[in-house]
Amino acid sequence: MEDILREAHDSPTRRHFEFKRVQMNVLGPFPKSSRRNRLIIIVDCFNKWVEAFPQTNFRVKTVAKIFVQQVVSKHEVSLKLHTNQGNNFESKLFKDIVDLLGIQKTRIAALYPQSDGQMKCQLRTIIDYLAKFLVKIRRIEIDQSHYIC
Repeated sequence: MEDILREAHDSPTRRHFEFKRVQMNVLGPFPKSSRRNRLIIIVDCFNKWVEAFPQTNFRVKTVAKIFVQQVVSKHEVSLKLHTNQGNNFESKLFKDIVDLLGIQKTRIAALYPQSDGQMKCQLRTIIDYLAKFLVKIRRIEIDQSHYIC
């Protein structure tokens, strides 16, 4: 048993792969709640792993903090980061963090949204789940067309 556990944790194929190419986006705001109503979404492009972090805002400091605490500290330093051209991703603070960590940052082409197809599919799935949850649990309907990716 001990050998199996050691192999599972020390093997190059262990569960905690480092993220080589990550896409990051924001989603919201959703109908007001007593908690957070915005999501910061991170997707690993290789294995399609999605992580969503509820937040109260999309300020630069908040987005940068999530990136460092939830991606860099858990999955080691990514080699590439693909984001939209929002102010929170194009800020000096975010650029300094990416430069300091040696991460190559790419952007979605403004007139070519197909360059972000994988993220758009993930966002659509999250919106569908949230819409169904809100209708079933809270009896709140949201206009999904407002969130079309």
